[in-house]
Amino acid sequence: MLTPEEQTEWRTRTDPKREDGYEDACWRLCHLYSILDREGKLVPFVPTIEQIEVIMCIHARGWRRIIIPKARQLGMSTVLVLIAFDLVLFTQGFSAALVDKRGDDAEKKMREKVMVAFDSLGEEDRAIYDVEERTTTRIGLRTGKDEALSRYEVGVTFR
Repeated sequence: MLTPEEQTEWRTRTDPKREDGYEDACWRLCHLYSILDREGKLVPFVPTIEQIEVIMCIHARGWRRIIIPKARQLGMSTVLVLIAFDLVLFTQGFSAALVDKRGDDAEKKMREKVMVAFDSLGEEDRAIYDVEERTTTRIGLRTGKDEALSRYEVGVTFR
């Protein structure tokens, strides 16, 4: 549960009027990405309180190991995919992976979460990246020829 101080920090960090928003992962998560809703319509990502708690644990508290009890329909896979993909986009040389129990499930999340988030970025935002590789299991991006490759991949195992 977020403390009152963390709730205030969240509101400050996600304020749409912030001029330095692109520098803050919390701001980017609330203002850059779109997702598919339950009906399959493209909608802006607006995190639920449960998703906000996960975002703040990672980006405010600095936690790197979080146990999330299994629960359906709380959007945990969506928020974790977006957090990792945001790090891929904004951290040169960053690699992230989503491991799922079945390859088909992993590829579906790649198509319906990662690729939707990337494709829904504004044209100016997408133009920053050179897409080196884009398959059903991997996307590799660079911000310039001399920059390190960042990648996001999905599968049933990862090393």
